Amino acid sequence: MPTPRIISDVKKNRQTGTHIQVDFGLNEPEYYQATCYTHGHYCNADTLRSIRIIATDPLGWCEGCQHQFYAAGGSF
Repeated sequence: MPTPRIISDVKKNRQTGTHIQVDFGLNEPEYYQATCYTHGHYCNADTLRSIRIIATDPLGWCEGCQHQFYAAGGSF
């Protein structure tokens, strides 16, 4: 079983201002994970390329970011 590891340090997302980190094997072995450290939500993908794309758009997977965005009057 692979050892969990950090792929990228916690970075402030430009879109939401929240802090996102990419890891491997943190909560699910064999999967990459994007975690919103501001709200505690995370999402998994099976490739590093996929999770890096997902990590740049927390409004697509983090319920806390979505709430914060719409509460501030944001819209698409």
